[in-house]
Amino acid sequence: MGEAGGEKKYFDVTASGTFNKDNFRLKSTGIEQTPAGAGRVSTLQMSDLQIDDVPMGGGASGMVRRALHIPTQRVIALKSINVQDKSKCEQMMTELKILIGAERVRPAPS
Repeated sequence: MGEAGGEKKYFDVTASGTFNKDNFRLKSTGIEQTPAGAGRVSTLQMSDLQIDDVPMGGGASGMVRRALHIPTQRVIALKSINVQDKSKCEQMMTELKILIGAERVRPAPS
């Protein structure tokens, strides 16, 4: 989204495709920054995924597809969200904040 007509920019996407909002920096190579600080948060890379063409389903914020994480051979659900839609982008940011918060309070393995 631009600043056309004096409209405030809601988020930023760089020429290389990096998504920036609320101290989060997301790239196709993973989450690189969160409000907790910089440094690799996720090592999941789009290039490591074999994504099914047929959607598994959809919800309020986007489509879900089955994907195989090739390095681990784990099947995951991959959610696609149209961040140009402000409400969907806000929902994605809420989900990211919850996931990052859950990761910080996760008990250590015993």
